Amino acid sequence: MFGRRILAFLAAIVVTEVMIAFVNASSVLARLVELGVDVPTGLWLQTMLEDVLGIAPTFLPVLALGFAIAFGVAWAVLRWLLPFGRAYGYPLAGAVCMAAVQFGLGQIFLTHPIAASRSVVGMMALLASGALGGWVFLRLLPASAPDADVE
Repeated sequence: MFGRRILAFLAAIVVTEVMIAFVNASSVLARLVELGVDVPTGLWLQTMLEDVLGIAPTFLPVLALGFAIAFGVAWAVLRWLLPFGRAYGYPLAGAVCMAAVQFGLGQIFLTHPIAASRSVVGMMALLASGALGGWVFLRLLPASAPDADVE
């Protein structure tokens, strides 16, 4: 059961990181298209793959730490305060984690760590990436776990 939790946690991190890269690459390339630059599909896909690999060394450890804290808090809140909110707890924790990561890294580096976060739509897409990671974690939890009971 512990091993399955670890796999669920790792899957949440990887899914979130891939979505962050997808959102970021799409945001940057869409701005280039707005300027009249022709971006072929092959270049679009290559850029996304390079973003996935490029941000992994930075964001995988940051997401691991952030999700460990966020999912731990979510588990405690769901266990003792809001047991009926399990279907929303982990996705919300993932979104809050992404907001905290964006804010924290922005304060450290004095810039937007992910270019997509410069717009409201991009920031919402990044928060949705974190929420997707939380949802993946919830769906992959062992069925016998008390916090895996979703309807």
